[in-house]
Amino acid sequence: MLQLQKISKIYWKQGQRIIALPPTELTIGEGEFIAVRGASGSGKTTLLLIAGGLLHPDSGHVLVQGKDLYQMESGDRAHWRSLNIGFVFQQYHLLPYLSVLDNVLVPQLAVDVGDLYDRAADLIQHFGLTSRQSHLPSELSAGEKQRVALARALLLNPKIILADEITGNLDPHNAEIVLRSLHEFVDQGGTVVLATHDAGAASQAHRILSLSMEKSGSE
Repeated sequence: MLQLQKISKIYWKQGQRIIALPPTELTIGEGEFIAVRGASGSGKTTLLLIAGGLLHPDSGHVLVQGKDLYQMESGDRAHWRSLNIGFVFQQYHLLPYLSVLDNVLVPQLAVDVGDLYDRAADLIQHFGLTSRQSHLPSELSAGEKQRVALARALLLNPKIILADEITGNLDPHNAEIVLRSLHEFVDQGGTVVLATHDAGAASQAHRILSLSMEKSGSE
């Protein structure tokens, strides 16, 4: 489904060479639940951004059905991402001036897929948020915000969910709700790549990719 071939990312800051992601390989298959573990700064978020078509690697390739994702025109890559990838982040990235319902509906603005109101309402109900669908993000708990973010990621029926530390701000009960939802997605044929420092969350994956810190330097 998705192949990451020796992808890496390097930044320069005040003459310092920062290795955001050392050369890394990963093959992501259909119906897999993969956990990416590593210390803060080891490149977990960078890997997800590159895999999802949001960040161009400095080396290596991301192959989608044999085609290099970063050889596509930016518009084609964005269209592919909208239809195939659902992102969920630790900080939720909900629009503060939109209701729960309208936040869940945001992805439909990127593609012409018709009215998805019923789909959004069903997802909101699935995540136990029907009584909250007219509320703003500021009126929600951390667990509710994360469930809204997950519902939004699922709106367009993506093939892959890329989730970045999504249990990090949650209590055990809400973390279990979110992880159970990811398992349900996988059981229905979806694929999940979860970046996490939580050993318990990682243990629920089919396999684990461990990232190690690389030394940075100056030139």
